[in-house]
Amino acid sequence: MSVQERQALEGSRLPFFDPDPITYDWDRPIRDISLRYKLSYPLATVLIHAYFRSFTSYGVDNIPETGGFILAANHVSTYDPISVYYGMRGKRSMYIMAKEEFFHTFYTRWIFNHYHAFPVNRDHPDQESLRFSRRVIDEGQVLTLFPQGTRDLTHGKPSDFKPGAALLARECRADVLPVSIHLTEDASVKRPRCIVRYGEIIPYEELGFTEGKRRSKELRGAAQLIEDQVVSLWENDQI
Repeated sequence: MSVQERQALEGSRLPFFDPDPITYDWDRPIRDISLRYKLSYPLATVLIHAYFRSFTSYGVDNIPETGGFILAANHVSTYDPISVYYGMRGKRSMYIMAKEEFFHTFYTRWIFNHYHAFPVNRDHPDQESLRFSRRVIDEGQVLTLFPQGTRDLTHGKPSDFKPGAALLARECRADVLPVSIHLTEDASVKRPRCIVRYGEIIPYEELGFTEGKRRSKELRGAAQLIEDQVVSLWENDQI
């Protein structure tokens, strides 16, 4: 898909879309910005309580206090990165893999850069984002992504996880933390309830990869395992 085609898709939702190719400094140092996240917590509180009728998180103790890993969550709203961060209660900061389109507007680009989001092109293999992801994990940071690739506006049971999280886990030899975001299932509700659940870490060794191999069957199996864990968390709540 060309940049111009993406512009047509995103123009109605992202004003001031700039079709010119983006530039991103893939050599930038990997930093822990926990202080920046903590200073933003009051603003996140305001945003969360303005958007949601109620907000609850469970399983925060399952989040490793140190070390790099992949955080994989279902995707139901534009607030998902804030929900995942807010539910952590300041425990970790994150690097967020975000679709490239958001870096074609000056306002979303500034916000995403400030909170360490980085672009990925979903239309073809993106070696730069893969190498950057490996650096994030190798240097002990949290890599957050939403394997569905796009929002499920029905607020239904998580499904159709793409293999991106499993691919990154394989290439980075990373553990995966499954997370469910459960909104009021009536998608017409203007201020839904939100529950975020952090599951138990899935060790890399349990993802079923054979050392030195690139088997598509194993990749699909790992992606299904991650999806099943998120679904299991999601099914704990009826809202």
